[in-house]
Amino acid sequence: MRPIIVLIVVFALAAIAADASAFRSAKPCSAYSVRAVVGGRASCLRDEQPCLHRFERRYQRYGFHCRDDGSLVATWRRLGRPLHIPSIASGAVCPASDPETRIDFAVLYGVGRGIGPGPVYPVHYDPRGPDLHLVRLQFPPPPGLAGQPSEWNAWKHVWVVRAVYQGPVLIRGRQLDGANDVRFGAETTPPTEHRLLATPRQLSGRFRFERTFSRVRTPGCYAYQIDGTTFSYRVAFEVRGA
Repeated sequence: MRPIIVLIVVFALAAIAADASAFRSAKPCSAYSVRAVVGGRASCLRDEQPCLHRFERRYQRYGFHCRDDGSLVATWRRLGRPLHIPSIASGAVCPASDPETRIDFAVLYGVGRGIGPGPVYPVHYDPRGPDLHLVRLQFPPPPGLAGQPSEWNAWKHVWVVRAVYQGPVLIRGRQLDGANDVRFGAETTPPTEHRLLATPRQLSGRFRFERTFSRVRTPGCYAYQIDGTTFSYRVAFEVRGA
């Protein structure tokens, strides 16, 4: 083995050993933080915390980026996990997600009940509106959102992100009892993903609230996949003809 290669291997093994030692002595991280070794010290990396640009390569190793304003944020690449939405037989009962009953969404956020485990919830924008585990739409769809024809029907709702999570969110979706996507936005041909940006540091501690449209082409059983810095989960719902 050449001397240069030997040195590279030795340095790499030493770095791995140092990281492992730092991890063993570190305290556990909170739910939305990532264990890391930065500058030779064990750290808990969290979206919107202060960062130092000289450690950018280290942050990138753990899926984070130190922005120009000196705050840390997870990269979209970190959130772009494979879809893990299962398939069910046509005509099977849709395993729609339960509403979140531990939080009073009407009092706290002025909207309907959220569905799924959180911290990111799809909810009806009207507190008197129906829970979104069952959506009723007209098929074939009426003229599109801008008065133009589109094969993608739509319903307006909001995403609510609890203040306990400050990082970015990537939302995608697929049909469980078929091969169709869930899409988003008001375009005639809507995109296949929706992104919620991280909370700016000056707004840290406040929940996020964003109005949007979800889009489907046919009735069926569907699920969102909601990916954050340290979590990935599904929220299932059923779409029926009006």
